[in-house]
Amino acid sequence: MKTPRKKRLRPRIGDSVLVLRVPSALSKMEPDSCTAFQLSVGHRFKVQGRNNAGWLELEVGRIVDPGIGGFMNTIWIEPACVRVVRRKVDSK
Repeated sequence: MKTPRKKRLRPRIGDSVLVLRVPSALSKMEPDSCTAFQLSVGHRFKVQGRNNAGWLELEVGRIVDPGIGGFMNTIWIEPACVRVVRRKVDSK
């Protein structure tokens, strides 16, 4: 008998997510963008926003800035590339 799979939570703004992998389109990106995604894998970030396509905005500067320079680098990543590790607590 198969063990039921735990349903993956859909990331929401304010959730903490773990970057699991880089997007499949990585090979088409600029070198600094590739590096930013690669450095982000395995780290947790808070979801800052979401665009119309459903991609997540992650502020990755604390990990990426020392590697590629700049200040407060941000990536937009597909939800399939992350896992929710902590849900934002809604205040009622």
